[in-house]
Amino acid sequence: MYNYFYKITNKVNSKYYYGVHKTKDLDDNYMGSGKRLNYAIEKYGIENFEKEILEFFETYEEAFDFEAEIVTEELVLNENCYNLRKGGSGGFSVEEWKRGAATMNAKIWSNPEFIERASNRASKLLKKLHKEGKIKPYDWTGRRHTKETKKKIGNANSFHQKGNGNSQFGTCWITNEKESKKIYKGDLIPEGWRLGRKMRE
Repeated sequence: MYNYFYKITNKVNSKYYYGVHKTKDLDDNYMGSGKRLNYAIEKYGIENFEKEILEFFETYEEAFDFEAEIVTEELVLNENCYNLRKGGSGGFSVEEWKRGAATMNAKIWSNPEFIERASNRASKLLKKLHKEGKIKPYDWTGRRHTKETKKKIGNANSFHQKGNGNSQFGTCWITNEKESKKIYKGDLIPEGWRLGRKMRE
């Protein structure tokens, strides 16, 4: 088993990422798991990143201890660093890490280019899996929503369909006793028509 400390560098802008890895295969093509790093790889392409193994260790714990010495809070705050938290076991608390990850995810998913690439990639993958028969269309035949699910759907719809969210907002029914149609409130009612709706007999 190999335990090592590595550095990944973006050859386009020289930004970098430090991490530790444990593996039986030095050629496993592992390129880090940092969210900010992964976004950068998505943006610039894996071919524009270079990985260097800087130090080997007897144990994984020793590698983490070394990472803690290198990836400090000061380094994390450097704009050229892709790391989101301090290295080693002395990093941010779980809650602090979650808040940082949530902030980064919000930034990533607010980027239209990233969303488009992710959507296209997901679409291609789904089509491939459908073609290979690994995903089949969901069959709803004979199934029914539970009362709890119906209540949740109803509550969600009632919220989103209030005011301007309602597709019927600002309209009303009129009828000439033969047919019914909608008009916008405030529009003149044609001669021979009245407010209301002719119901089916």
